Order: sequence, then C-alpha cells, then structure tokens
Amino acid sequence: MAYEPSLKDIQPDDRFDRVEKHEVQAVIGKRKHRGRVQYKLKWRWWPVSYATWEDEGNCTCPERVQEYENRTRGDERTFDDAPFPKLNATVRITHCKELNREHVVKVIGLDKRGIKMEFLDEPTRTKLSRRESMVGEKSIIQLKDFLRDYQWEAELGSEAVAAGETMLPTDALEQQV
Repeated sequence: MAYEPSLKDIQPDDRFDRVEKHEVQAVIGKRKHRGRVQYKLKWRWWPVSYATWEDEGNCTCPERVQEYENRTRGDERTFDDAPFPKLNATVRITHCKELNREHVVKVIGLDKRGIKMEFLDEPTRTKLSRRESMVGEKSIIQLKDFLRDYQWEAELGSEAVAAGETMLPTDALEQQV
C-alpha cells in the first residue's frame, strides 16, 4: 500500500515566517486626540475602512511617518483636521453609536443650517434588513449634531483629497452669495 501525503504533512517554508501579519502600508492622516499625536495607519492587505488611529509612541514604522510628514509639511491644516468635509467631497461617515455601519455620501450642501448629503452606497457591514435602499436619498444633519455624533474620512480618489482642500461652513456661505 502506497503512502498518500495529506495536507497535515505539508510544512510551510520560511517565507511565511518573514511576513508580518499587521504591516503598515501608509500613513494617511494625523490628528491630536486628548493631547496626544495620533497617526491614521492604512494596513497592508486591508481596505482603507479598516485603517486605525494609533498613538505616535505605538507606531512601529518611523519611515512611513516621516514620508507622511514630508508630504504634508507646510500645511497648517490637513484634510483630516477639518471639522467638516469640503462641499462636493465624497466621504465615508460613521455615527458614533453605530460604528459598524459606514455610509459613503457626497456633500451637496454646506451652510449654517447643516450638511446636506446624498447617499451613494449602501451601508457597509450590516445585517440584511427589509429596509429599502438609501442610495439616492438626501439628508440634512445639523452642524452641532455632525460634530458631536459623526466621524468622517475622505474617500480615496476623491478630488478633495487630491487637492488637500477643506472648507468651513462660513466659507461655503461666502461662496454661495
């Protein structure tokens, strides 16, 4: 009777030992949170929606941090620091009570009444529900509620990210007049 190898008999070679499970691909943001500097890290092999904010002391990738600092040097305010997204920007928003639900929206209005958004995509990571699609719906969120309850980040590929521009509601009002 001949011996038939099984998957249990196969051993991984040394290439698997050299790969880090959580390798930083890029630093995509910086903020000051509770008095500490934090960097937003995009992890290799993971989508941007899984990027995390890490304290400066916990970052194990000084070369990536330096690349980010060199790219943004001279900018007093980066896109991640702005309290509100730019008009016509495509952003990903998350409500603080529903952190597992993200919506991709386009900001179609920004004034003293609030932020008017159009939903571009179904929410991510949700259970199947009988609720109708939100794509195409428009919603207005008051500015104070947006600041208190929502987190937002620019969608990669958005024109606003490439330009690095931000806008406050007062700037939007001046443009509309």
